[in-house]
Amino acid sequence: MMAIPVRVSGQTGVGLPFEEETHTRAISAHGALILVSTQVYRGQRLTLSNVQTKAALECVVAHIDRHQSDRPQVGVEFMLPNPMFWHVAFPPKDWTPRHPDAKSHVKTSESS
Repeated sequence: MMAIPVRVSGQTGVGLPFEEETHTRAISAHGALILVSTQVYRGQRLTLSNVQTKAALECVVAHIDRHQSDRPQVGVEFMLPNPMFWHVAFPPKDWTPRHPDAKSHVKTSESS
């Protein structure tokens, strides 16, 4: 879960261009979960711009959850995975809470 300001743009179902400022709810190397007020459809191509870095990538709408407030949550997937787009370090694929790099604040009987 991470809120990053983004700009999403594309064309409405009737072919009119749209652009709106929003933010991510979650991010990954493969895309993001964003809130949008413009009606979009599954399979629609959009451009997602990272407001902080000015980087932009083409993506496709993979999921729409209309059961959230007045703005649906939309899952967008990059055309190609791009872990550098967010400028965030993602954990390795084999990471688990038991990974040596995981930080734990739970005291064990050995540390008491």
